[in-house]
Amino acid sequence: MNLLELVERQQIFADGAMGTMLQAAGLRGGRSPEQWNIERPDAVRAVHEAYAHAGANLLTANTFGANALRQRRSKYSVAALAEAGIRLAREIADAAAQPCFAALDVGPLGAFLEPLGTVSFAQAAAYFREPIEAAAAWADCILIETMSDVREASAAVQAARESCTLPVFVTMSFDEKGRLLSGATLEEALDALSPLGIAGFGCNCGIGPSQMLDHLRRLSARTDLPLIISPNAGLPRYQDGETVYDLTPEVFARHMRAIAAGGARVLGGCCGTTPAHIRAMIAAVTED
Repeated sequence: MNLLELVERQQIFADGAMGTMLQAAGLRGGRSPEQWNIERPDAVRAVHEAYAHAGANLLTANTFGANALRQRRSKYSVAALAEAGIRLAREIADAAAQPCFAALDVGPLGAFLEPLGTVSFAQAAAYFREPIEAAAAWADCILIETMSDVREASAAVQAARESCTLPVFVTMSFDEKGRLLSGATLEEALDALSPLGIAGFGCNCGIGPSQMLDHLRRLSARTDLPLIISPNAGLPRYQDGETVYDLTPEVFARHMRAIAAGGARVLGGCCGTTPAHIRAMIAAVTED
């Protein structure tokens, strides 16, 4: 059974945060998490293993920032970072006890597209093609995530469609009112991206699960696409110079049970979530 068949058949569970897990393992602020795919693969592998053991069906490769703009000071090529990252996710997904798939993670470039910035649409698509062409052979899907601009998300989708035949999922970061940083509403974003042949759409990062429940209702009323919800472990706050997320696994799971009842097909976590959050979420959603 492939990933799309499983999503059609049942709700599936994605993993949680990677970056905060690697920071807990010693990654220093300002360092590229993707470089650990080569320098400390055991640490990245351990994160994937923890999420697989928690019951996740979808493991997200540590390739969020594997693009030429974010890696311009790296001693490693984008292709090497992307390939190393997806191979680690593939290895653990293949060894999991439950059906488990590997997603090539594609995050934003870290620079604005024209007219707000200097990156053209064509340049953005080329930046996105580089890691996808290098790593798609080991992936089950492309996950374009944490996007805040519809044009940038569209460039990433175009790059994926031109580079491989894998299903392409898109999640964007909306605020509590359902708007992107660029100003577009979630309905406008969905309407712009749906015709591009995406396999699913949803929300990740930025806000917690209680704030995403209304977003889910609005999306459900507008599309039959599988919907993806991956919130943070609550709204972020700053304490002693660090970003803190307050939702415990139990509270996170309770909110995600409501999101599952609302019809989300793929449920996962973003910043601040851990394997404990994912395990508690799965237990809450699947209990009788």
